[in-house]
Amino acid sequence: MGEWDPIHLAAIATRTAILFAFLFIALRITGKRQFGEMNAHDLLLVVVACNAVQNGMTGQSPHLSVALVSAGTLFIIGLVLGLLTGRSNSRERGLVGVPTVLIENGRVIWRHLREQRVTDCELMAAVRGRGLADKNQVRLAVLEVNGTIGVVPRS
Repeated sequence: MGEWDPIHLAAIATRTAILFAFLFIALRITGKRQFGEMNAHDLLLVVVACNAVQNGMTGQSPHLSVALVSAGTLFIIGLVLGLLTGRSNSRERGLVGVPTVLIENGRVIWRHLREQRVTDCELMAAVRGRGLADKNQVRLAVLEVNGTIGVVPRS
């Protein structure tokens, strides 16, 4: 029967459930930070983990253990990177990056916008999102390491 064989479909459902449970537990162990705003290494971890378990779910890889070991290794790497960055500011700057000031006291730092590939429209959307109509009303706008733009209005 091939693809539509009930035993084959049940095996895929079982493998998927096992991998889901494993990923769920791994995400709970690695901490709540994984559920918030993602930085570059968090995003990379999720993308690569998805790829690692995909073959294990569909049965393309004959061994479920391959997907479990691959995903487990990735989560351990993510956990170690999280521990390393949490204990050292210099390691955090190197692995995660640093925030970039885009507006300071109403003055746009165009060089930073170009370097970070932030458009004026994106910047203005963040400014308007804080209820401000003009960049001159901004004391500080910062491109955070997770890609969001934080805006502090002038008092």
